[in-house]
Amino acid sequence: YRTFTHGDPKQANLFFRGKTSSGSTDDDYDELELEVGVIDFQWSGFGLAATDVAHFLMAAIHADRLVDGGEEAYLRYYYDELQRYLVEFGACSTKDDAIRHL
Repeated sequence: YRTFTHGDPKQANLFFRGKTSSGSTDDDYDELELEVGVIDFQWSGFGLAATDVAHFLMAAIHADRLVDGGEEAYLRYYYDELQRYLVEFGACSTKDDAIRHL
């Protein structure tokens, strides 16, 4: 699938801010929502979304975390969460449906 991608999703190009559901930036973490801002779109264009995911993971994770099964663990976590959110946001009706589409 062709998707509009960022092209350089390293940590330096991402900004995070926690907000409570009421809109304040209090320290009440029970109802905290995460907002993400992205900058530096010089490499953006159409491509495979997995490329941005792979680039981010390789730039964000120290190489020693990828040995002895670490890479497989990160990929499994990503895959499991992707299935869950495909169902939660209505792209697929069930987890089995999500698995068939991946």
